[in-house]
Amino acid sequence: MKRIIIPVILSIVLSSTAAYAAAPLDQPGINDETVYQEVVFVTGEPVVVTGSLKVTESARKDYVTSRLTYDLENKEKGMKVKRSITLNTQLDVKEGIKQTVSIITLDRFSETITAADGKYKLEDYILNGSRITHNKPVADFFSGNWQGKKIYSINGDEGRVTIETIGQEIGYSHHWGSVLTRKVDGFIDVKRDRTDADGDEISADWDGEFSYRTSSTVNKYLSYVRNEPSQISFRGSYLLTVEEENLIDYSYDLPEFDDDGYPHRRNRDIDSDSIVLKTVPKYQRLLIPEIKDIGGHWAENDISVLYGLGVFPQTSAYFGPSLPMLRSDFARAIVEATNLLTETAAKTTARNQPAQAEVFQDVSTTHRDYKYIVEVEKRGIITGVGPGQFLPDGKLTRAQAITIIMRALGFDNMAPTPGYSTGFADDSKIPAWAKDSIYAAREIGLVQGDSYGYVHPDEVMTRAEAAAFLYRFIRYLQNDIKKDYRDRILYY
Repeated sequence: MKRIIIPVILSIVLSSTAAYAAAPLDQPGINDETVYQEVVFVTGEPVVVTGSLKVTESARKDYVTSRLTYDLENKEKGMKVKRSITLNTQLDVKEGIKQTVSIITLDRFSETITAADGKYKLEDYILNGSRITHNKPVADFFSGNWQGKKIYSINGDEGRVTIETIGQEIGYSHHWGSVLTRKVDGFIDVKRDRTDADGDEISADWDGEFSYRTSSTVNKYLSYVRNEPSQISFRGSYLLTVEEENLIDYSYDLPEFDDDGYPHRRNRDIDSDSIVLKTVPKYQRLLIPEIKDIGGHWAENDISVLYGLGVFPQTSAYFGPSLPMLRSDFARAIVEATNLLTETAAKTTARNQPAQAEVFQDVSTTHRDYKYIVEVEKRGIITGVGPGQFLPDGKLTRAQAITIIMRALGFDNMAPTPGYSTGFADDSKIPAWAKDSIYAAREIGLVQGDSYGYVHPDEVMTRAEAAAFLYRFIRYLQNDIKKDYRDRILYY
């Protein structure tokens, strides 16, 4: 068995590095909480096998060993799959550029497929691939390419099967969901001799093609649940639902076989099918907002959702929807809306946590939003208004709010070479530092402007407008970006 070195570039935390690196890229498999399924093409017929995938990991600094054991079966087709894989992952963390270079060694790989027409044993396996993940403040974005080759013996010396695959993957992960989509094309070449009734050896060679698209999607969505009793202290509240959907959509061009197992020279089996596995949804009821001044307001729903999520603290019975949004309050809101502090705490132990120090001259360590301001500064989401100045009580403008969101996503580099127009009627009034972000926000549909085509970059955002913008951002993370990474790739 060969030892294969796979260079991979990624920037994900240690706990998820193994998850991405663990499964071989060319296995068309999906799973839910209890079962694993994949499609096997080695016999010339697409066979869906079901069973268990056990993954164990051991980790030390910058090094992870992953062991995967598959036990799969299709009783109707008389097929069993036994597979064992060991992967070693060496991590080279590049803190400055927020990326990690990972070298993956395929240490051990064994596989035996017992089918109705014989036993297929993996004799050789090659996989070369790379992945690059760009770590942005609120999300990780990654893409990769690979090529693989498997060689099986059939019943010892009866023949061999060669399967070559070439594939791509694309995906992202953030607090509001994740998508991993893979596209694979495979080619099968079979050299086999079979003995007929007269004892003569007859060639049973054949070739075929297959392709599949897999997607693994974690969805988080919000819904309002109204209470039926009238004599209750609250009319209803919001419900957060989390579920995972895994899909294989596959097609194939394989030979048809006669009753003796010989391939027809011309007749082909050309078809497609799909498999979907969904996890049991998890539910969480959100806090009930007790705010007196938003009833009937145009942004009541947006404000209520954000209060339920804890984005705005319930320290007062009044929200003040017409008041200006302050920079410190927006810093807190963006951190809470994307769960950044929880993520940071998971990576930081009590031993290596630095002592608090003032990051900005005008924000003391006792400021109510100090930890949030430190977080957005550390991640490059908000850089302040000048040397050592954050201006926490400053009023937030639309240009500032849009720039903050685009920096959080890391999309401010989507803009073309300077000299372009954002397309808004007041393009000339957009500050130079905000133009790239406003252009990108329009490109992804996060900002549309008013009915006259104006974006009003220097206009101060009210608290209601800021709440609506934040909830629009959350909905983008929940739904809009998923369409680009999953639906467009799978269905168009």
